[in-house]
Amino acid sequence: MRHWSGLLRYHAVCAIASCALLIAVSAGMPAWSMELRPHSERSAARWVAEGNEALMQGDIDSAKERYQQALALDARNFDALFNLGLAWKEQEHWQQARSRFEEALMARPDSAATISNLGFLAWAMGDYQEAASRFAAAAQVAASNPREAADYLYNLGTAREALREWSEARDAYRSAIELDPDHYGALYNLGTLYMGQHLRNSSNAERHLRLAQRVAPDRPHAILNLAILYESMGRTSDAEQYYDTAVDLARNRQHELLNNTLWRRAQFHNRRQPPQKVAMRRDLEELLRRDPDFPGANGLLGRHYHALGDYERAIPLLEREVNERNFNPRQEDNVDVIFLLARIFHDERPDRRKAMEYATRFYHLRPDSPRERELRRRVRQMTSSDTTGEDS
Repeated sequence: MRHWSGLLRYHAVCAIASCALLIAVSAGMPAWSMELRPHSERSAARWVAEGNEALMQGDIDSAKERYQQALALDARNFDALFNLGLAWKEQEHWQQARSRFEEALMARPDSAATISNLGFLAWAMGDYQEAASRFAAAAQVAASNPREAADYLYNLGTAREALREWSEARDAYRSAIELDPDHYGALYNLGTLYMGQHLRNSSNAERHLRLAQRVAPDRPHAILNLAILYESMGRTSDAEQYYDTAVDLARNRQHELLNNTLWRRAQFHNRRQPPQKVAMRRDLEELLRRDPDFPGANGLLGRHYHALGDYERAIPLLEREVNERNFNPRQEDNVDVIFLLARIFHDERPDRRKAMEYATRFYHLRPDSPRERELRRRVRQMTSSDTTGEDS
């Protein structure tokens, strides 16, 4: 079964990209469809069948026990080895899963599914080079089954992207599409790849994303990337339409996807000329009701209220954006919020303690910034003024 979880990829085009790998299953997994001869005693095949039933019910530990019983009777039983590997993998015990899949591969060297699962485990453990090699090998073994081979080539493309081998990733996705023209993952990832700085080609990006949209019109991922693409091309009307459609479709999907789609549309409204501040605020408020700590949302909404002079709303939002739990020093917007808070507590809502606190935080983050020197000058003036007032 093919599936794509739509993991977020924040680089280059800041687009949602599908980096989920397929978890291939053996022709014998689950092996509950196998025909069993009547047995008065417990045979390896019967232990495997019971293990499969336990696995279907989500009782992974019981499934593992039964596969082990099967292997005690037949140490090279492929179904028991393979399914035990899947059970370990389900529990994210990568090394144990790998050992079992390697044994399964020795028992059946022509199992493309086993090779692909070894690729998945290599991916999970961060060895993208081995993952790519395994997926390429699986595609070769499965050459007689175009749709299965297309899945492995799709996985190969994701591994090549992880290795930053952009041209090789493109070629893998192209090969997958040649074998399966309706392969959503390959169409979507190839379109997204063409949005990036390395292989930038807007027309190819649009073509493949629209093909992905045609294959799965109820999925918001390709539609959201098309919105981002059209915005970058200056096609504002098309971008607005696609952002709206993506949000509507995301409402029927998982929580995280809708949150990120609302965030993208809010940013779009803020970038428009003139900015659509009411629409932006509406999206941000909905987003923060759903996730009060969504990265960037408190800061953007806080700056909006600050521009309106609404400090009662602005300050709590800005402070939440940069509190200890949420602050990300690698995000320049977060650093800007600290500077803004120091200014607010100096100029607009004077509070010497807080002005000093945020000025000090900014200094530690940007010690050579001209803005830091300006903050120090202002805080010194505030301190001097307070001291003078006490002396008088």
